[in-house]
Amino acid sequence: MIIVVVAIFQGFAGGFSLKRKLWFSLVAAPLVIAVVMALIADLDSPHTGLIHVEQNAMERLVKDVGAKQ
Repeated sequence: MIIVVVAIFQGFAGGFSLKRKLWFSLVAAPLVIAVVMALIADLDSPHTGLIHVEQNAMERLVKDVGAKQ
């Protein structure tokens, strides 16, 4: 979903900059890419950062696999 939003935003920024050169088109692309990379890095560590992801499903899986052995 994030990739689709970034693609739409980049298409808008690219089309908008065709008529005139604005600072928006020069700053928007690197800024959006940096934000997406920061979100991916934040999601990669579930216990720290701004986004907290519950690990209930993984804990149930470990318990189920441990019970079958």
